[in-house]
Amino acid sequence: MKNLMIIGLLTLIVSMSGCADPNLTVTQTPDMTKNPENVTPTSTVTQTHSLKYQLNANNSYIVGKPITINFTLENLQDENLWILKWYTPLEGIRGEIFQVKCDGKEIPYEGMMAKRGNPDRDSYIHIVPRGSVSEEVDLSSGYNLPISEDCQVDFKGRIYDILSDEGKLPRRSDEHQGMDITGKFVAFRVVGSCDGPAGSCETNS
Repeated sequence: MKNLMIIGLLTLIVSMSGCADPNLTVTQTPDMTKNPENVTPTSTVTQTHSLKYQLNANNSYIVGKPITINFTLENLQDENLWILKWYTPLEGIRGEIFQVKCDGKEIPYEGMMAKRGNPDRDSYIHIVPRGSVSEEVDLSSGYNLPISEDCQVDFKGRIYDILSDEGKLPRRSDEHQGMDITGKFVAFRVVGSCDGPAGSCETNS
């Protein structure tokens, strides 16, 4: 009988220890003294704010010449959005924002690395509902692309802060709410010369 009472008491204690508060949320605050590129924002917004990116490039480029591609960021929602341009092509190439492979070999980034503090209002760009913003960048400013039959370039797909309330601009780095976005990589050749008129290369549709 005594043993049965002890077993019952142990069962009750284990049962009570498993009754955690379902409303309790644990939040981890990142160490913003680290390199911002290696720090995950305080939180990640849900897909309520939906964005999509698109890359466009020529079919071919001449080695040693500018390799200009177009980046478009599209707002798929019926609300205004303000996007932090940091670490996106919307501010140019100021960090390792692309993954570049030529003939299966990864091409390392050799360009500038921007140092970050807290953003100002001009660090954000406005995208109207169902609208888009675009920017052209020259890959050769940060990547040394060799003659190749198949170069594939993709944006790493991270927006470091996004909000729909203009009155909250700008937000401190430790208040940022980022999100991962999807898109499609672009592919092209790097050749010694192009076959088009005056050495031009056709543009992908």
